[in-house]
Amino acid sequence: MEKIQWQISIPIFRNTIIFKQLAIAIGIPFGLVALVIGLASGKSVYALYGLGLIGALLFFTWLFIMAVYRGKYEVEFVLDDKGVLCRTQAKQAKKTES
Repeated sequence: MEKIQWQISIPIFRNTIIFKQLAIAIGIPFGLVALVIGLASGKSVYALYGLGLIGALLFFTWLFIMAVYRGKYEVEFVLDDKGVLCRTQAKQAKKTES
C-alpha cells in the first residue's frame, strides 16, 4: 500500500465538533463554578468580582489562541501499512513545545 498523507487547517472556534468538546470541557465546569459562586454569595460585590475574573480569564485565553495560533489547529494525517497517524503539523508543534 502506498503512503497517503495530507494536511488541513481546522478553525478551532468554527468547527462544531471542537466547539462542542470545548463547551463540555470548559463551559460546564466554569458554568458550574459560576453558578455555585452566584448562589452561595448572595449579592456580594466580591462574588461579582470573582465572576468577572473568570470571564476575563476566558476572554484572554480566547485572545491568546487567536493571536498565537490564528484560531486554527494545523493537523496532518498519514495513512500507510502501519495504520493511520494524526498529529500536529511541525510548524505549529514548534509553537507548543517548551
